[in-house]
Order: sequence, then structure tokens, then C-alpha cells
Amino acid sequence: MAALLLGACAVGPDYQRPELDLPATPRVELGQGEGATLADIAWFELFEDRELRQLIELALAQNLDLRSALARILEAGDRARLAGAGPYPTILASINSTPSPGAGSSDTSYSAGLVFGWELDLFGKLRRASEAARAELLATEEGARAVMVSLVAGVASTYFQIRELDRSIAIVERTIDSQADSLALVRNLKDSGVVSAAEENQASALVASSRARLPALKRNRLIAENALALLLGLAPQPLVAAPDRHAAPTLPAFRVGLPADLLSDRPDVRAAERRLQAATARVGVAIANRFPFPTIGLNAFAGRFATSIGDLVDDGSDVFSWGPVASVPLLDFGRTRAAVGIADAQLLQATEGYKSSVLGALRELADAAAGFEAAGTIIDFTEQRAEAAAEVLRLQRQRFRQGVVAYLEVLDAERQLLSAELELAQAEFDRVQRFIDLYRAFGGGADERRLAGSLETLRQQLDVKADRTIERPPRD
Repeated sequence: MAALLLGACAVGPDYQRPELDLPATPRVELGQGEGATLADIAWFELFEDRELRQLIELALAQNLDLRSALARILEAGDRARLAGAGPYPTILASINSTPSPGAGSSDTSYSAGLVFGWELDLFGKLRRASEAARAELLATEEGARAVMVSLVAGVASTYFQIRELDRSIAIVERTIDSQADSLALVRNLKDSGVVSAAEENQASALVASSRARLPALKRNRLIAENALALLLGLAPQPLVAAPDRHAAPTLPAFRVGLPADLLSDRPDVRAAERRLQAATARVGVAIANRFPFPTIGLNAFAGRFATSIGDLVDDGSDVFSWGPVASVPLLDFGRTRAAVGIADAQLLQATEGYKSSVLGALRELADAAAGFEAAGTIIDFTEQRAEAAAEVLRLQRQRFRQGVVAYLEVLDAERQLLSAELELAQAEFDRVQRFIDLYRAFGGGADERRLAGSLETLRQQLDVKADRTIERPPRD
């Protein structure tokens, strides 16, 4: 009865979430909008792009960082099962020889039987250890979800970076064709004495300048595609075909949540809290190992005893013994005290780590919201600039044909239009990138079904490998 009453309590602090002073509204408000909350939108519903979906599916199946995170879940699960078995007894089959001088014809005695051992968890040490292991398992699962969120965002971001470069390449190639036609016209006009050699050289220099942009753009596209291949767990190779259309994708309708929602929406924040919970439980383990808390258990043996190993079966004596076991640390020169100090320091680290994780999430949210809001305004003004530059080029070409302006004015207008079109392409795809950042900041992108499926696949692979390990190796 005393053991049951003592077992109902556990030494050490119980976990409580730290008090956080969270703002009631976001640093940058985007308005509520329509549709689902951004964190609740599945990644395959973000963009109507079949190729992107296939790439993300492949990344979720093959990304090496995600597979490592899943393997850590399997490890943490076995550790949790190991710690969870602590409060239960153990039964071992045992054959022992014990030196016993003066026992008669033999100076060694032999015993064979079953050994029973059970540590009574009177002060909750084993339960605290199990609690810590379970919290670490949950933290590892949340860590895998965080890896998945980053992976989905990384694949989408890299894919649209490639699409932006495709559009820039198409703009430059179209501009080169137009400038080449203009250069041919200038050369004809020079042969007719209408323009000078200086204007011909200026037109030629403009074509060369535009052509010089292409190698850098194609190089950047190759680098981005190589980065995408790494995310997919592949060697560098072509992955994204050049599209027929170069428009930026349409963004889905969405609502934004409040800063307090990050505590439940972001897996990295949830993982930090689980690690804090584990650290809290480990303080209880360290305290239970210190004076004045004893370790109390029960040992038993059932089997046969003989002074000769050959007599164990026929002439041995049946033996059954049992008795309690108790120990209490008295003098360990500060070992257990240091262990408590270590656990307390780790608890403080986990507490500050959790707070830092929350503040980091708030900052990412504010940065992403500010970037997304600014991107829309930048597009509006860049569109106005591109439209104005196109109209200027049209008028300058018309005025040049009428002999009102020199061809230098036309060349300058072509240069301004190319710059404006490239900036518009960058601005439109930059808004997509800022949307992806916002989606990631809210913790969107985790897919529970695929996570569970990938985990089960990896577990089966490990089971097959374990079966092969215990097989007899083939002879040379």
C-alpha cells in the first residue's frame, strides 16, 4: 500500500508552457481576405502547375534530409519504447558458475534458472524518463514536419526561380531579334547616307550588350536546376522543360491567422516546446537519483543448484529465492548533484530555445508579410514603367522615320524597354516567392498522409535490412 501511494507521485517539476507576451495583431497586416487560412491550404492546392506537383512529390519521396529526419523518428520511437519498458520487470534465463571454496568435492557451484528483477518506481524516476523519451519522439516528429515544410517551400521557390529565368531569357532573346533587325536597318540607312557610322556602332554595341546578358541568365538557370536536383535527391540533370508561356502563376485566395496561431501551426515551434517538455522531465530523473530518494526493487531466482555442472539436471537441488533490494546514494562526491545541475541548465537552455523559436517565427512572419505587401506595389509601378517604355519606343521609332530625332534616341528607348521588361518579370515572380515565404512562415506544407507513408516505407526497408543482417553470410 505504501509503495502504491508513493508511486502516485513523481519528483521534479511538471511541465508548464512558459508565459509569452505575443502581439494581438501581426506586425504587418495583410487583411483577412477570403478562402482558407494559409496554414490549412495543402501544398498541392497552392498552384495549378502539374509539373511543380510532380517535382514536389518526387522530393517528398527521395529528399535525403527528409529521409534522415524520418530515420530519426524511428530511432526516437525505439528509444521511447525502451524508456517505456523501464517500470516493468525483467525475466532472464541464466546459467552461472560461482566460486565456493570449501563446498566439498568441488570449489565451484552451478545454477541454472530464471532471474526476475523489478525496480519499483516509487518516486517517478522511470516515469519521468519515459515522459522525456515520449516528448523527444514528438519533437522528432515535429522536426520531420518542419523539414517537409522547408522542402516544399524550397522546391517551389527554386522551380519559380527557374521559371523567372526562362522568362528573362525569352525577353532577352526577343529583344536581341528586334535589335538585330534595327541594326540591319541602320546599316542600310548608313549605306544610303542617312545615318553615320557612329550610330551604326551604337546599334551594334546595344545588340552585343543584350547578347552578353544571355550566358549569365543561362548559367543561373543551370545552377538553379542543379539546386533543384539536390532537393529531389538526384544528381545534376535537366529537370524543368522550357515552357510555352512565361506568365507568373495565379495565387490562391487565402486568409491570414494571428501571431498566437504560430504556436500550433508551425512544426518547428511545436518541436521546440516538446524539447522543453523533455528537458523538464529529465530534471525529475536527475532529482530521483539524488539523496534522499532510494532505489527499491525486488529480485528473485527460480531454478536448480548443484556443485557439478553435470548434476544440474539429474541430481541438482530445486531453488527458489526472492527478496527486496534497496540502495540510497550517500557519498558520491557530487556526482548526482552535478547531474541535477546539468538537467537544470538544459531546462534553461530549452526554455530560452523555445522562446527564441517563437520570436524567430514572429520575425519570419513579419518579414514575409512585408515582402508580400511590397511586391504587389512594386509590380504596379513596374507595369506602368514597362507600358511607358514601350510607348516611348514606339514614338521614338515613328519620330526617327520622320527625321525628328537621331537614332540614338531609339537605341536608348530600346535599352529602357528591355530593362523595364526584365524588372517586371522579376517583380511578378518575386511576388510568388514572397507568397511562398509567407506560406512557410505560417507553417504550411506538412502532409501527414505522405509523412506517414514515407515513414512506413523506411521502416519496412530497415526491417528487410535487419533480416539480412541475421542471415548466415555466404561462403567465399
